[in-house]
Parts: sequence; C-alpha cells; structure tokens
Amino acid sequence: MAKRKRSWMTTFGGLNSQPEWEALYTTDEERVEVDKTGVYPPEMEVAQDLEDGDDDGGHFEVFRFSLDRLKEVKGYLVSERYQADWPHAASQYQEWFVKSLPEVARSMGTTATKLRAAFCSKDAKDRAWAYSSVGGHHGFVNLDNYPLTLTTEELDKRWGR
Repeated sequence: MAKRKRSWMTTFGGLNSQPEWEALYTTDEERVEVDKTGVYPPEMEVAQDLEDGDDDGGHFEVFRFSLDRLKEVKGYLVSERYQADWPHAASQYQEWFVKSLPEVARSMGTTATKLRAAFCSKDAKDRAWAYSSVGGHHGFVNLDNYPLTLTTEELDKRWGR
C-alpha cells in the first residue's frame, strides 16, 4: 500500500480549523462570541459611537479582541499557554496592563484582586468584564489597533439585531 502525502490541509486542519462563532451575549455596546469548534478563545467586540454630529444614523468604531485566559505564575499574569520551560522568566511574559490593574480597578469601582481572578476565570463573561475594564481605562485601541468603522445599520446587521 502506497503512503499518501499529507497536504497542508490535513496537516494543519485546513478548513476544519476555521472558527464557527456563536453569540454568547450582546448588549447595545458589546458582543461576546464563542467558537463552537472549541479551537479559538472567545472574542469580544465593543462598539463606541463616534458622535460625529451627523444625522445620518450614526457611526461606530468597533474594536474586536480575543478574551485570552490568563494564569498566575509566581505572582505574574501570563498567557494560559505559558510553560515553565519557556526561555525567559515568567515576568517577561506578563501582560502589558497588569501593572496598572490597581488604577483600572479604582476607575471601575472594584479591586485588582477581582480583576486578576476574572482574567484567570474559565467563564468568558468574567474575562469579558476584565478586558472591558482595561479597554475602558486605557482605550480599546490598545486591544485592537485596527477597529472597523460601521454605520448603525451595518452594526445591527453584523450583530444580528
């Protein structure tokens, strides 16, 4: 029996590895989606009104970012994928916003401990709250450098409302 060559499609999952997004929840300003295949982490979209003063139905900047789960290693919040055998100390992999969590927490009326726990939570809603807190404090452009600009109609269609 001849050996079959493996193509990139079978080696890397090809089309089967594409996410199938399903809404976990949607509000007027945000939407959280989960991948039904379980391959990709949940993602969040935040729509901010551009308030351009036009009466043309409004325009929104829509920021989309991953709700990556973090874990605490030696007091540092790092990617859940972090392994002790990575070439650098855990401190080198800490997320950029961690040092400002006390200020973020104060601006949100909560504690840094609760935010840290939310980033490590299995629940995507908890992580959405934590990432939204960081985005609200630092600006969502720090979570997505290339937001979409959509009209109200386009946003309604995108979010199925």
